[in-house]
Amino acid sequence: MPPVYQQPPTRGRGAPKPAQGTKPPTYWWLSIIVFLFFWFLFGAFGMYYSAQVSTRWGYGDAPGAQRASKSALIVNLVGLGFGIIFWIFVLSLGSQ
Repeated sequence: MPPVYQQPPTRGRGAPKPAQGTKPPTYWWLSIIVFLFFWFLFGAFGMYYSAQVSTRWGYGDAPGAQRASKSALIVNLVGLGFGIIFWIFVLSLGSQ
């Protein structure tokens, strides 16, 4: 018999408590820019981590939200760097 999965409670006892403090940045805008203009794969991973910030924060996992925010920033900056180098290379080949 397959295991029965239940959705976690949203109210009352056992419900996740929202995290306290300031929510870390999600970097959605940077994820979308990297996704559209530079490297598709890096942007997709950046969007994943950006979404994880809000999800983890909503479940009260403040350290997880911080890690996801940092991962989103790093992945997006790497994608932005590769994208800029790529477009400089492409434009320099086109001008020759």
